[in-house]
Amino acid sequence: MKSGGIRRFFISALDGVVDLIFPPQCTGCGREGAWVCVSCARSLVFHSNARCPECAAPFWRGFFCPRCTHDSALLQCVAAFQYADARVARMVHSLKYDFVTKSAPALGSFMAQVWSGLGSASCALCVPIPLHPSRERERGFNQAELLAREFSSRAGIVCVSDVLVRIRPTSPQTERSRQDRRVNMSGAFSCIKPESVRGFDIVLIDDVYTTGATLQEAARALKHGGAGDIYALTFAHG
Repeated sequence: MKSGGIRRFFISALDGVVDLIFPPQCTGCGREGAWVCVSCARSLVFHSNARCPECAAPFWRGFFCPRCTHDSALLQCVAAFQYADARVARMVHSLKYDFVTKSAPALGSFMAQVWSGLGSASCALCVPIPLHPSRERERGFNQAELLAREFSSRAGIVCVSDVLVRIRPTSPQTERSRQDRRVNMSGAFSCIKPESVRGFDIVLIDDVYTTGATLQEAARALKHGGAGDIYALTFAHG
């Protein structure tokens, strides 16, 4: 067995021992046995995505309505679930702030299901929303990239995480107004490998869509790099 295989074997064995000592608990309801239990997986209600992501007017499959589409770098934005579901909120919090990264495969698979179920576009690439390097060093991972990699394997869309970078740190968006969020995110991203995205349709991946300021600014950077149509997919809409 080569050194890489030996390393993976011991990491897998260690993970197994840890799971025996500290059994997984559902990040949605706390039930022991899995990071997302069967009960939650069966009872979570997929988001209808039946409104314009910008103005919330009734519209079709997360596409932007005629009034909002002219100001949007995104063509469509869909989410798997609504953040108002307390279990969904806990899943997001557990991944981002409690560092329960083992839940990411389940969350990413839900995203692939809703993407497939909506009959969304056949994009060539998926791109996770990047963290600023200082934030990623602090957290130790990028939750959007973990979700994107699972989504990629399920949906058969190539995941590229080195074409879009966050070029300046931004303060938390949580307590900001819609306009403040846009100002906060303005110029935050850059497409550093335009040759890798030029002409390709892309789906952007993130954990939560609130006002869309982050996703819109990332889409603008990719558009500036020559990308085709840009779609967005998140685990939750809040």
